[in-house]
Amino acid sequence: MADGKKPSIRLSRDEAWQMIADSPTGIFTSLRRDGVPISMPLWFEALDERIYFTTRGKKLVRIANDPRSSFLVEAGERWVDLQYPGTSIPLSS
Repeated sequence: MADGKKPSIRLSRDEAWQMIADSPTGIFTSLRRDGVPISMPLWFEALDERIYFTTRGKKLVRIANDPRSSFLVEAGERWVDLQYPGTSIPLSS
């Protein structure tokens, strides 16, 4: 660029949530007790700026021990990493 500045590729909040809602799969990462991250692919639903998925087993145990987690959106064509720090809260059915 003439002025030496890099162009911004940042999505607006609405664009980011639309991309999340349109994506078929995601990668959920939680932490083992010793702090080692474990990443697993899963299907999800995005509603009202929240991500929902069903799971069982060790993911629930890891969330109960340490709710820190991350979620990576997989659009199927290329990897896009939308980082939004948060915590996981199990919902009873």
